[in-house]
Amino acid sequence: MLSDSNRELKKSGNPEITRGAAVIGFAVILSRILGLIREVFVLTMFDPWVTDAFFAALRIPSTLRRLFAEGALSAGVIPVFTRWLKTKPPKKVSEFAGGLLVTFFCILFVVSIMGMLLSPLIVRFFTMGFLKNPEKLDLAIGLTRMMFPFILFIGIAALFAGLLNSARHFFLPALGPAVQNIVFILAALFICPIMGPLQQNMVYGLAIGVLVGSLLQVLIQLPAFKMKNLRFTFSRTFKHPAVKKVLLLMSPAIWGMGITQINLLVDQFLASWLGDGPISYLYVSTRLYQFPLGVFAVSISTVAFSHMSGLAAENDMEGLKNSLSYSLRQVLFIMVCSTAGLIALGLPVIDLLFGYGKFAANDSAMPTYYSLVAYSAGMFAYGGSMLFVRAFYSLKDMVTPVKISCIALLANVILNLILVVPFGYVGLAVATSLSAVISLYLLAYKLRTKIGRIRGREIFSNFIKTAVVSAVMFVVTYLSYRLLLYFEAGRDGILLKFINVFVPMGIAGLLVFVLCRLMGIVELDQIIKAFASRRNA
Repeated sequence: MLSDSNRELKKSGNPEITRGAAVIGFAVILSRILGLIREVFVLTMFDPWVTDAFFAALRIPSTLRRLFAEGALSAGVIPVFTRWLKTKPPKKVSEFAGGLLVTFFCILFVVSIMGMLLSPLIVRFFTMGFLKNPEKLDLAIGLTRMMFPFILFIGIAALFAGLLNSARHFFLPALGPAVQNIVFILAALFICPIMGPLQQNMVYGLAIGVLVGSLLQVLIQLPAFKMKNLRFTFSRTFKHPAVKKVLLLMSPAIWGMGITQINLLVDQFLASWLGDGPISYLYVSTRLYQFPLGVFAVSISTVAFSHMSGLAAENDMEGLKNSLSYSLRQVLFIMVCSTAGLIALGLPVIDLLFGYGKFAANDSAMPTYYSLVAYSAGMFAYGGSMLFVRAFYSLKDMVTPVKISCIALLANVILNLILVVPFGYVGLAVATSLSAVISLYLLAYKLRTKIGRIRGREIFSNFIKTAVVSAVMFVVTYLSYRLLLYFEAGRDGILLKFINVFVPMGIAGLLVFVLCRLMGIVELDQIIKAFASRRNA
């Protein structure tokens, strides 16, 4: 017979969330690895002033992508399209899908054109510190103008991903970023060298890679529509009532996501005044802590959002709470362990990945590590907030996350201004982590008042156990790394860099496995089984 807890897990469909997250996780792991290789090319080929200009230019259309295409669009599309898949005939569903495609193509096209025309004003506003370096400013403007159509392609890719996620297909949408990163790497290898001998000319090859890769993100998803028997019919477009409903749901979500992205732009604005390098340090450390965040937290929250939307459509609040609690315990377990690992091994990881060429010549490893530590401290809050926001969205409550995001934005700005003076760019990362913790607390509090308890004591108990495991892992991992350095006696080389990362990492993995078994933490077993079942499928 099944125990009561097993019955609840089965009822809520929680194992399905883990299996779905494993599907996305495999694709995201590939994408993140390729993304890190991509950053290796950027940071080792170009000096800090060029990478600052490139990352600043990429940040602007990427901000629009995150708040409009990937964030608000999925928040509006998935709940409504999921309900239509459950309740409407295929012909009506295809009309809805066609209306969405035409509407968002037109909106994104206009945004792209306006962005290209207004690039000089946009760059001057968001990177005002570049005004003291005209060459850096001109490069950032040129790259921004060239990459702004990225929002059109990536927006359509995000729409396709939302439709496919609603139909419970996750793999090809998650694989798209990996394809983009492959194209980017090929551009760095083959296009940059022919753009000219000067770095400020070569870097435009990377912009070409960004555009071509984003277009391929759209194309790679098309076979999945045939697999899921989804069609686009264009008999009703702008006037479709469900499209209007999606736009209404998106409006507050755009503002809510916009608050988060404004935080990043505020960080970039302040960092632009701190000389050459800080924008690149913050960008690289962001990429590193977002590796586990993207592989696990984003994967779990993406699948949980689709699942919770279905439960909300059926008015199954108990199932929704069970799914949220299950997903949250997994996310917190992975994020806390990842924080300990990144703090212990962040420096050798940075040295292994980027310790060559221009990056090594400019002694950028330690400055990047400092910001990585500051960002990593808030990883549990970043991951937890993702789930809580999606829980509100599944309930079609877009307003509460917006209000909380406004409070978090205000806290981040105040903390930025307080901490940037004594701590420089590291203070900006600390402010981001602290504001994320504030956001997590407020989201959890408001959601509890809305739907009731979600096994808070069990979640907190697991969190404490995970914190103990992570603390032990941190001490052992860091000491093993320092011991390796002692025996290496100052020698260097790529093999030793691998040893410095993977030997302590292996010890950490084995230690976590043993401690989880001893302390009864089941989340690790659930994740391992989900990935194993995906591999054997």
